[in-house]
Amino acid sequence: MRERCEKATEGPWVLGKETSIDGIFPLVWPGVPGAPVCRFDRVGAPEKDLNDATFITHTRTDLPRVLEELAEIKGLIIEDNAILDAFATVRQLTTDVGNRGHIRRRQIAERLRELTEGW
Repeated sequence: MRERCEKATEGPWVLGKETSIDGIFPLVWPGVPGAPVCRFDRVGAPEKDLNDATFITHTRTDLPRVLEELAEIKGLIIEDNAILDAFATVRQLTTDVGNRGHIRRRQIAERLRELTEGW
C-alpha cells in the first residue's frame, strides 16, 4: 500500500467540476499542474459521481496518514513486547536465587541494560 501511495500523483488532491452539454461532472485534480487524476461522467448518476470523487480526493491524504499511524502502533507493540520479554528474563533469572543471589542480580542488571539500550 505504501508503495502505491508513493507512486501516485502528489497530493493533496482537490475536487473540481467540468461543465459540458451533458451536465456538470466531478473531477479529481492533483496537487500539481496537469490533467485531472480522474473524471466522472456517468450520465444520470451525479450524486454517486460526486460521492465517489469526494472519496477518491480524500483517500490521497487519508491513506498515507493511516499507514503512518499503523507503523507507529506497530512500533509501540514491538516495544511493549521487548518490555514483556525483559520481565520474563528477570523472572527466569530470579527463580534460582539461593546461594548465587548476588550473581543473579548482576546478570539481571546486565540483561536489563542490554534489553533497554536505545529506549
